[in-house]
Amino acid sequence: MADNSLVRTSPKPPVPAQEAAGGRAAPSLREQNWYRWALHTARKWEDIASLIRATGIENIDADHRRLAEISLGLADIVDHCANRRIGIEDIERERRTLDHMLAYSIHHFQREERIIDLYGLPNREKQKNQHEKFISIMNSHVDDFRNGKLTASFNLKQWILEWWVNHINGIDFDTFCRNNWTNAVLGRAVTWDDVSEIIRRMRIDTIDGEHRVMTGMVLDMMKAGDVVTRIDVLRALHDYADEHFCGEETLIEYHGLPGLDIQREQHRKFRAILVSYIDQVQAGERLSVAGIRQFILSWWINHINDVDAVSFAPSALAATVFLSADSWEDYAPFIRATGIDQIDADHRSISNLIIRMKEMLHQEASKEEAVALFDEILAFARSHFKYEEAILADSGAPLGKLHMDSHAHFLVMVENFRGDILFDRLSLSENIRKRLLEWWANHINQFDYDAFGCQELTS
Repeated sequence: MADNSLVRTSPKPPVPAQEAAGGRAAPSLREQNWYRWALHTARKWEDIASLIRATGIENIDADHRRLAEISLGLADIVDHCANRRIGIEDIERERRTLDHMLAYSIHHFQREERIIDLYGLPNREKQKNQHEKFISIMNSHVDDFRNGKLTASFNLKQWILEWWVNHINGIDFDTFCRNNWTNAVLGRAVTWDDVSEIIRRMRIDTIDGEHRVMTGMVLDMMKAGDVVTRIDVLRALHDYADEHFCGEETLIEYHGLPGLDIQREQHRKFRAILVSYIDQVQAGERLSVAGIRQFILSWWINHINDVDAVSFAPSALAATVFLSADSWEDYAPFIRATGIDQIDADHRSISNLIIRMKEMLHQEASKEEAVALFDEILAFARSHFKYEEAILADSGAPLGKLHMDSHAHFLVMVENFRGDILFDRLSLSENIRKRLLEWWANHINQFDYDAFGCQELTS
């Protein structure tokens, strides 16, 4: 009756032999050798991204990437110390990396176990056992390091990284792969909280808010009593979807974001599906409300996760919105508000400083003017980060250390750009502006929103 062929699939990366299960064929010896070589030589996420299987659950996949990047940080330390004596700064970097790995692993495992318990997913005891073993071994490594018995090495980096990749590609994929358990979740979902873990966030407040409202409307369909009420619910859903789709298409077209044609086609199909249901109910056909609800909810979630996520991906925004932004008004729709006045005002001010680079490029600003702008960005960012970090310290946020390290990374990046421009190694460019705006948006929408967006704080 309706076309639901909307789930986009992608080739699966090789699964290590020791984790091959559930009927999957183990990789060949050649594939295993390639896999080990790739992990051994990896220095950044892009080197191993194709080796890690995505579950389709946004928070879990984001955690997996961050944990892999922390693991790769050990390789950076080893490379840095390869041809020089280890100094106090190197030791401090090693300590922070191991501490972050341990803290973030605990945070991630708690998230996974909460989702397993919430949805009744398989592998609960096996997951807990593997989590406990990893934490125990990491605690031993941290203790050894603090007692002077351990320094960063390729063997340690290799062990941690292989453990994570094998764990993700094996038991995590079997437990959390969205296609494996979405139907079970949808069948018993009653509220937004029941489905929120399997719906991707676009990190655009308007769109995410409308996704949540419409999801709630679909979930409430079971409350519809008689036929007339059901028709009214379907009509309300159609009207809300129509307004939402028009808004999305306008935004995509205006900013030149990808996927406009597939968005329009899928939106057209969804409207037609709802009209078909309305016509059938009006004609007196006895349709299953539960069946309609299950189908619409499944379609809706797949559309968000597989189509909207492409159109509004950070990389898509960086290539279009951030590159062309002339003012805060162009940038603001893609920045999430934390609700803390001073933080949100600072975000706007620093964004405007970065956006100003476009005008300076058109005016062919001097090197001295460019350096002065970077000095202004650094001064404002340091003050802003100090304010945020005081809140993080008071709140005991579980990812506070990683958040602060992200601040430090931004300052180093800006300082490096400033120095390269000052000493004529680099000129002010759109690439610099794009990179800073992309980093800034991702940091606000992920770290800052997660840390401050749900807190009842005042400025």
